[in-house]
Amino acid sequence: MYECLASMFVYLPPLLGVLFLLFRHYDQKEDFWQFCIIIAIMFVVEIFYDMPLWLLFVLFVVLRYIVIAWLTHFNVKYIIHIAQVILTYIGLYVALVCISIITHATLDLNPIVLVYYCLFEIVLVSIYEYTI
Repeated sequence: MYECLASMFVYLPPLLGVLFLLFRHYDQKEDFWQFCIIIAIMFVVEIFYDMPLWLLFVLFVVLRYIVIAWLTHFNVKYIIHIAQVILTYIGLYVALVCISIITHATLDLNPIVLVYYCLFEIVLVSIYEYTI
């Protein structure tokens, strides 16, 4: 339902940062079926936004096991969720730029829109984290 609203109202973000937080949460819980549902949602988002398949999965795995694992060595418990959202959008932009360079395609993505999406999701994640 949210994807339908996001297609009608351009100012609604795709919630990739929230999807990454869910990916990380269900990966830590080791609940196979819920993790499969998150992966299926990733594929739906990739198809809906015309992204290359497996891009989000590879990005999330790299972020989860390399970048976030490295960040947890520092004592940044209070800003780790905000960093995850920011790194998700930075990683997505870098991956799409690299793919567009390799395939000689034009990247039809404005970085300002990604900054808006990132700020929108930071507010959502902050509200969620402080209400728990």
